[in-house]
This record gives sequence, C-alpha cells and structure tokens, in this order.
Amino acid sequence: SYLEEALDQMIHITGFWGKAHPLESGGPTWHPLAYHCLDVAAVADALLARSPRKLAHLAALCGTEPLTVRRFLVLLIALHDIGKFSRDFQAKSEVGWQTAALGPRKEPPAGVRHDAIGYAMLDCEDAEIAHLNGLRDAFAPDWLHSEFAALWSSVTGHHGQPALEPAGPWHFGLRNGASEAANDFVADAISLLSPITPIPQIDERTLAVLSWAVAGLTVISDWIGSSEAWFP
Repeated sequence: SYLEEALDQMIHITGFWGKAHPLESGGPTWHPLAYHCLDVAAVADALLARSPRKLAHLAALCGTEPLTVRRFLVLLIALHDIGKFSRDFQAKSEVGWQTAALGPRKEPPAGVRHDAIGYAMLDCEDAEIAHLNGLRDAFAPDWLHSEFAALWSSVTGHHGQPALEPAGPWHFGLRNGASEAANDFVADAISLLSPITPIPQIDERTLAVLSWAVAGLTVISDWIGSSEAWFP
C-alpha cells in the first residue's frame, strides 16, 4: 500500500518520537513521529472515504473535485504534528531523546507548545524548511499567505483552539538536525500524496467554514490515531 511505501522512505527520520508513555509494559516505549503522523493521516483518509456527502461538501467549498480536496486535506493533516520535530518537544522524553541525534538534552522551555511551533514553522526562514514553506505555492498558489495561514492554523491547532505564535523562543529547537528531518518528512509526505491539483482561491466566508470543518477533522483523526486501542 502507499503507506507501506512511505514507511520505507522515512527510515532516516524515525529517530524522532511522536508518542511516548505506553499504556502497556513490555512493548515499545515510544512511537516514531513519522509513523504517528501517518496513522493520523490514514484515519483522516478513511473518514473522508466513508463520508462521501461530507467530502462532496468540502470539495464544493474548495471549488474542486472530491479526490483533489481529499488528497490536499490528508496531506495537511499528515503534517499536523510537524512541530514535534523541535528539540523542545523531543526533550520531553528521556527515552525518546536517546534515539534522536540532537546533541545534549536540556529541559524544554516553558510556554513553547509543539502546535504553536508547527504553526510558526510555515514562516520559518531560519530553519530552511523549503518544502513546508512551498506548500502554498504548490497547492494553493492563488491564495494569499494569510488565507493559507488560517487553514494551517486549523490543522496545527488540533488541541482545542487555533494555533498561534509560540509564547517563547523556539527557533533554537530546530537546530542539530531537527529542521532537516522536518523538511525531509514534508517532502516524503508530498511525494506520498501527489499528484495534487492546485486548490482555487476561496472567499473569506468560505474559508471560515472550511477552517472549522478541517479543524474538526484533524482533531478527531488525531484522537483516533493516537489511541493505542487501534494503533498499538
């Protein structure tokens, strides 16, 4: 399947953890971030496939075909936890940190959330995350940056509220290989879900409706994709 092919491509970045503190002992102590992101993307893809009327509604909002919007949204949702590549998030797990070659581990700074980091990474030039910065140009070339940022906020802000700028310094967290791994993951995700036909620009009101729908889809996909009952 396309997900199995993606796993083969992502071996070089699977040292970054996405989920830790398992419910049952005796198994893995953490779950790779790349795999968790694909778990959640697979859930989103399944939900859209099983809800043709909702998918048709989303396609109508975007002025495109159902398959196009399905691929587009699944790609965005696959990137929902991109901020977890940051050293600041990786430092939250001593076990997970040992596998990621990020240098000496330090306690993460207070107030720097991974969802906020993911949102800010869309504008991060210092980290040289070229593939993430090129998302809008590739798949929504007619959109204003602020319009795409609103949708990106809905995807990265998947913990009950839209994502905002980080409350503290966060750029240092993308050093020592973190930004390169994030960039490689974005490239792999794009390759996995291409081709994607560009999405036409939509008006402000339609964007608001779409953003709420995408936020809901991301939240429930992350909730299901994070459950050890279905993804042990």
